[in-house]
Amino acid sequence: MHVRCCENQIHRIVDDDRRQHIGRYVHLAQIDIAIGATSTVYGVLFWEGVPWYLICEQPDDDYPRPHCSWLFDLIDAVIPNKWHLSLSEDSDVGRVALLPHEWASDARFLR
Repeated sequence: MHVRCCENQIHRIVDDDRRQHIGRYVHLAQIDIAIGATSTVYGVLFWEGVPWYLICEQPDDDYPRPHCSWLFDLIDAVIPNKWHLSLSEDSDVGRVALLPHEWASDARFLR
């Protein structure tokens, strides 16, 4: 999967509900991804029913971080065939996620 950043400043989101949803999880004024930049998606989390993409902000990042799907346009929606559905009450990423097999089988993979 691949996405393109269409917004990187939280205050520019017009819809109050969307801005508040993102604000519950993001405590910065903006994300460190340039508008127009494309990113590989390493997994998809679902927080309050909203997809969040696991993305590396910089090429040299050690691990991906969650970013709200509302900040991106989906440019390649093909789900990798080695991803698995993770349903876990005690997962670091929430109850529902689509993740690579190794991560899906480890509820604490982000630690």
